[in-house]
Amino acid sequence: ISFTVRDSFNATVAGNLSYNNQTHVATFIPSAQLLSFMTYTVTVSGVKDLSGNTIAAPVTWTFTTQGIWTQTSVAD
Repeated sequence: ISFTVRDSFNATVAGNLSYNNQTHVATFIPSAQLLSFMTYTVTVSGVKDLSGNTIAAPVTWTFTTQGIWTQTSVAD
């Protein structure tokens, strides 16, 4: 499995990708905290189905992180 995360400046986000063969779940943990209000693009390729067929094309999606919330009063 190839799993790439890039920020809005096209810089690759370093991290660790693990895969659980029993649950068929891949987990990516970035080496550093993601930046607030940044759009990230994830690209996955090389994934195989249970029959061993590799996906025909990479799959890409984006997400945007939210800002950091700071409590400044009891009302917050």
